[in-house]
Amino acid sequence: MIYCAGFRMQNLCMAILIFTIAIVQTVASCQAQGVSHPRSEHLVHHSEQILTQGLELFEIASASRDSVTIGSESGEMPYVFGRIVTARLLSYGVLVLDASYGEIRLFHLDGKHVATAGSIGVGPGELRNPVGMDVDPERDRVFIYESDGSIEEYEVVIPTSGTDGRNLRFVRTISTPVSGVFSGCYLGESFVLNSSSMGSADILHVVDAHSGSLLRSFGQFYDSSNDFLNRRISRGTLSCSRASQSVWFASQFVPEVYKYSLNGEVMGAFRFGEGISQAVSVGKEGQLTYRTPNESNNITSLVFTGRGQQVLVQSDVYSVDKRQQNELGFEHVRSSTVLIGLNSDAKAVSGLLGKILDMSTEHVLLLNSRPYPRLVLISYDLSAQE
Repeated sequence: MIYCAGFRMQNLCMAILIFTIAIVQTVASCQAQGVSHPRSEHLVHHSEQILTQGLELFEIASASRDSVTIGSESGEMPYVFGRIVTARLLSYGVLVLDASYGEIRLFHLDGKHVATAGSIGVGPGELRNPVGMDVDPERDRVFIYESDGSIEEYEVVIPTSGTDGRNLRFVRTISTPVSGVFSGCYLGESFVLNSSSMGSADILHVVDAHSGSLLRSFGQFYDSSNDFLNRRISRGTLSCSRASQSVWFASQFVPEVYKYSLNGEVMGAFRFGEGISQAVSVGKEGQLTYRTPNESNNITSLVFTGRGQQVLVQSDVYSVDKRQQNELGFEHVRSSTVLIGLNSDAKAVSGLLGKILDMSTEHVLLLNSRPYPRLVLISYDLSAQE
């Protein structure tokens, strides 16, 4: 036993005591933090089909000789963007959703601004926290997904006198019982919303496109002992195929893609590379620590090709040096891009691209955020690839 007699000895003993407490707290903290997640044993449906690099399909957008840029660093307001959430291709133009201004902007395919609708607010036709957008080209309808579960519906009004005077008109707000929405997609008669805040393990919720009522829920994704962690890892991106009435989902943390029927049956699952990236650490309930691995494959885009027969999956790879990142200027510099057929066959393609927002048989629409937000519309013939 050490006796702390005298002033100096007391200070030394106090320093030893503080140091010992710090070590104990550090060890306890590490023990409380536990293992990193996600882990393959907690995935409800884990895929063994691995997608690897393969055929080069696309060129770098900056090297394309036939492209249109929409957006500028300064100048007229319709061409200056704040935060582009997403954009969609129409036969006559491009629709852009900007969360910073709470606006939907319509542009011709040549990049000329046509119309703007919306503003930030809580009234009819105003946007609060938009997380996604879909279009129904057959009815010229636009749907904006809000994080609170509501869906704002707009109409592209086409005048009888011609096509140059198109405008955007607010139609209605569709209220749903779903909250905490992270993404959504449209299937014609229904919407599918990704939310893990419904008080159940299900993460995909089908709501009626007319009334907004909940039809069914399915898609349990991650099953660990920490419910808060399960909900966080179950946030991701969605894409719907109206042709096959199927739903495709990818978590923002797990490099796997699941294909569901509308009844919730898993019809296919695909894994990128080596699979799980250790990106999340768990502390006590309600607290998570996010880490970016040296190399990971976080999926950022699920986009159906022009004829709706293949879904394009894009994932980021974070093992890119900063100099190359600055030179190319794309928000997502190095990416792995994969085309998956509806019959679950897959072929891998790769390329240095921006984030792919939409594509048709004639165009690929990319997001470029450096040094300012803008879109790059590339003319491309995809009919030979379908």
